Amino acid sequence: MAVQVYHFMNIANHLLRTAIHEANRCGSTHDAFLAWAREHAREEGAHPAWLLEDLSAIGCRREDILSSGPDPELRELTQNQLALLQNSSPTAVLGLYFATECHPPDAEALRQIARRLGIPRKALRTLLHHSHADQEHGKEIFQLVATHGRDPLLFRGMVHGAYQCVNSWIQLMQRYSLEAMAENRSRVHAAPDPNSRATA
Repeated sequence: MAVQVYHFMNIANHLLRTAIHEANRCGSTHDAFLAWAREHAREEGAHPAWLLEDLSAIGCRREDILSSGPDPELRELTQNQLALLQNSSPTAVLGLYFATECHPPDAEALRQIARRLGIPRKALRTLLHHSHADQEHGKEIFQLVATHGRDPLLFRGMVHGAYQCVNSWIQLMQRYSLEAMAENRSRVHAAPDPNSRATA
């Protein structure tokens, strides 16, 4: 699952660059959005590399991550978001960022979870950064959504973008959970029955 977060970060950066390209074609009506998008793209550009280092700290091989790819749910999300940006409005990308950055995780909660699971602190760099940075990012995104959301068509595009993002992650986590439960059941069935040994 953590590897898919890395792929999602690359996808989000690609979508933001696409939105910037589309907004440049729309003229001055998207000036405020463009200013935010350019700065946000600059800020987020290095974060996938940060996450690669974090994942290495918990035993993931860099080569394995780079040679893997997004799961089907994230590939579908990419195609849906690109279609939305090109057929609705470049501001639709705000929906994805609203879903992912407007409710950042609590830093202390992250540290507590890491301690309980034995995760080294150096593996939390990217998560802890976003737990702080996204508090300010969220305010900026809220303001942009409020501004562009005055147009019902633009608002629907942003809502649809947020829904696509959340729904894709729900589907991804459901599949991973079902696969983990099936694997655990297989292990239980494959384990020798201690009672049968005692009887023998």
